[in-house]
Amino acid sequence: MHGRNALILLLSLAVVRTPAIAADSDSTPLSQRRQFRRPVALATIGSDLYVANGRSGSISLIDATTFEVRGEWKAADHLSDIASLPETTRLLALDDRRHELLVLNAGKDSVRVDQRIKVAKFPERICVSDDGRRLAIASLWSRRLTIIDVNRTSNDGAILFSVSHVIDLEFAPREMAFFRSAELRNADEPTETLLVADAFGGQLALFDIATGRRVNSTSITGHNLRGIAVEQAARAADRQPASLLVSHPVLNSETSTTHEHVFWGG
Repeated sequence: MHGRNALILLLSLAVVRTPAIAADSDSTPLSQRRQFRRPVALATIGSDLYVANGRSGSISLIDATTFEVRGEWKAADHLSDIASLPETTRLLALDDRRHELLVLNAGKDSVRVDQRIKVAKFPERICVSDDGRRLAIASLWSRRLTIIDVNRTSNDGAILFSVSHVIDLEFAPREMAFFRSAELRNADEPTETLLVADAFGGQLALFDIATGRRVNSTSITGHNLRGIAVEQAARAADRQPASLLVSHPVLNSETSTTHEHVFWGG
């Protein structure tokens, strides 16, 4: 979900460009109605792009080659994030009004809600492990993490979601990243960990996902952390130190809080 700002801006233009037809007409396709959507996040399944519209609570399907809207479906009153489950046609969206994880089935010409799972209040961001076996949901204002195990049954292909941990934090979480570490618990196999970033300050916390235990924490000179990622090469090489990339602004205590400095920076 990084590089997402430019993509969301581009996709928001695609969504806004759809023909303006009266929204109160029952026969009008949702994608052609005039409404304030406010795209907040996107997910991919194959070559299809699915955009979560925060204000309208709908999900738009975008053609990746023409950037035309192929469809739009109502999912909730309000959405805060969306992700895809690897090697499936499932989408995962967050309803931050009803405090739920929505499991959606993305068909060729439809998106429908298959399951609703209660999570900690005010879910803001969802993170999916590379193998799709675990989800982490950061709840901003309740200062909590919800860890969910994903089990795929071999018989009928059903996917089961179960909450394994709800973790209280002393800061408001937003951005997260999964990676594997060979240094925890002195285990032969690398341990799956989750890095969680402070939404407003510079705190970072590392959790052992299997136990839900915090194993490390630190802070950086920065605030308003809006992007974290683990270097892909380090993620693939389980026993190599991982490089962490963080995007954030830095406050300058030497600068006066005048209109010019606040507006233009510096």
